[in-house]
Amino acid sequence: MRWLAAAAFLALPASAETTHGWAGGYSHITIRPTTAPGAVAEVIFANRTVHSDDDLTFSLTLDGLTVEVYAQVGRGLTPDRMTITPPDGYLAIPASLDVAEDDIGVILILPWLGF
Repeated sequence: MRWLAAAAFLALPASAETTHGWAGGYSHITIRPTTAPGAVAEVIFANRTVHSDDDLTFSLTLDGLTVEVYAQVGRGLTPDRMTITPPDGYLAIPASLDVAEDDIGVILILPWLGF
């Protein structure tokens, strides 16, 4: 059984990260399943008061769905901004979200159904 779990882990692509953290993981952004009607996933930003001078760009993957994340890290006690770019065929609602220090923000990923 352990071999199967190890084989499954090794089969994941390097970009198959579901959580990206900084400042020791204290602040982090995670993609996870959701129960929100119509949505296929949610991206959650747990913004903590930590010092970081660099904005961050990375990918998060859940069940083959990869979103691009841009985190603009505010200086001092200003809110940080999370911007999500989903793959073709999906929408991020809202696409960007300001998250205050020591708060949590959520962006939903939905299939694009067209007009």
